[in-house]
Amino acid sequence: SLDRYLQLSRMVRKEKDRLEGLAFRSGSTLATGGVRERAERSTDYLDELTLEKEATRADAEGAIEAEVALVISNNSGSGALERAERHSIATAHLSGVTHPNHDALDQAISQTLVDHGVQLVVLAGYMKALGQQTLQTFHRRIINIHPALLPAFGGKGYFGGNVHRSVMESGVRFSGPTVHIVTGGYDEGPIVAQKVVPVLDDDTPDTLAARVLIEEHLLYAQVIQMFASDMISWRGDRVVICPQTQ
Repeated sequence: SLDRYLQLSRMVRKEKDRLEGLAFRSGSTLATGGVRERAERSTDYLDELTLEKEATRADAEGAIEAEVALVISNNSGSGALERAERHSIATAHLSGVTHPNHDALDQAISQTLVDHGVQLVVLAGYMKALGQQTLQTFHRRIINIHPALLPAFGGKGYFGGNVHRSVMESGVRFSGPTVHIVTGGYDEGPIVAQKVVPVLDDDTPDTLAARVLIEEHLLYAQVIQMFASDMISWRGDRVVICPQTQ
C-alpha cells in the first residue's frame, strides 16, 4: 500500500549511515541516462526517497524515455489512482466489483490497455493474477518486480514482509529485487534483471526490506528504460539484454 511504501522509505533514511559505509551504488553498465546519474548520487537519492519527489525528479531528468499512458487498480480508493489523476494520467478501476465474472474482468483489463495504446504493462503491487487474454495480448510485454532473488523465495504467498521474513529465517547472506516477465504462474516468468543486496547480521525483516526497496526503485527504472530503448530480445525462453544502439 502507499502508506507501507512511505513507511519503508522513512526507514531507508534511518539506514543512511550504514548504507554510505557499505557503498550500495548501482554501477551497472546497463544503467542509462538519468538512471545512472541518480544511482551515482546515492546519498542525494536517499534524502529524496518519497514517491512524489522521486517521480517528479525522474521525469525532469528524463530518466525513462517513456510515458505513463494509464493506471489501472483493483482498489477504487487506491492512492495510485489519486496520484495519477493529479498528473492528468488516465485511470481505471477494474476489479471483481466492476466485473464479477473473471473472464469479463480479463477482457476489460486487456481492452482498456489496448485502447490506451499501452506497449509495456508494469505491475506495481498488483496482487491479482492476470487472465489469459491479457497475458496473450501483451505476451512478453508485462513485467513485475519481486523483492527477492528469484527463483528463491517466490510463488504464491511470498509477498511483502513474508518474503523478507523467509529470507532472514533461511540464513542466506544475500537478497535483492528481481524484475521478471509475467506469465501464468506467480513469480515464474523469465528473469530480466536482478540486483544483489547483502543481508546484514543485525538485520530485521523491515531493515532488509528498506535496503532492498532502494534497489527496487533503481532496477525497475533501468528495466523500463531497456524496453523503451529496444534493448530486450529473446533467445528461446531466455531474456537477452542487447547493447543500446546510438
